[in-house]
Amino acid sequence: MKGNNIKKIIPISIILLFLGLALSPVVTADDPKDDTEELTLWMPGITEDDFSLQMQIEKAKAEMVNDSIDVFLGLIEDVKDPNSPGGEDIIYEEWGDLLVSINSIIYTVQDIVGDDFPEIDVEEFTQGIVFSLINPFKWFMRSGIMSIGRGFAWIPFYDYEQFFGFMFRPIFITHMLGFSSMFHFNIIPPRLEYADRIGIYRYVTIGFTGLFLNIGDLGRENFVGPVILMGKGYNALGKDFP
Repeated sequence: MKGNNIKKIIPISIILLFLGLALSPVVTADDPKDDTEELTLWMPGITEDDFSLQMQIEKAKAEMVNDSIDVFLGLIEDVKDPNSPGGEDIIYEEWGDLLVSINSIIYTVQDIVGDDFPEIDVEEFTQGIVFSLINPFKWFMRSGIMSIGRGFAWIPFYDYEQFFGFMFRPIFITHMLGFSSMFHFNIIPPRLEYADRIGIYRYVTIGFTGLFLNIGDLGRENFVGPVILMGKGYNALGKDFP
């Protein structure tokens, strides 16, 4: 996406973000959920027990995740600028700054979850994901994906987590403002190719292994909130929204 298109799409996505918040389900003042959001955290395939957690968190803590995502998206906008050293591509050196921001997001989630957060080396994990995007020979069959932003996730027929070392069901993501970098399968013509998106777009992954975070509803209520997906899967990337 060209630099001028990015500048056009960001204000639109911000407007849609506020519209999504305004249209989210209304609850009464006496409802305790009025001051909380549901956090879903899964780590299939990277912990021995395929770690999964759902918990209610204060809205202020959800905003902490939003703030850390804003920092990351600001960096992405800078490095994707046509006048940056790599132009619209992300060069190797720029991934170093992005990694610091990505780690900050996960550390924020770790602080919110507390002692229940599994014992993993966050920096080693994120470096492995980025390396799989830079070096496609790192993965086999399932390909690397890193997606960070605000939007909503939908999992068909979801009522509980079901892992077999990976997420069995497909995960459909709509980003109202986000960035995704991945290898994905292009159907026509059939080929495996690298692509990234910034702004408003959709994608789907199946057979996912890695870290998945969603703050909001996983159903069709479409609450706009933080969505993070980092790992490997069979990925299909949709077109940008007009």
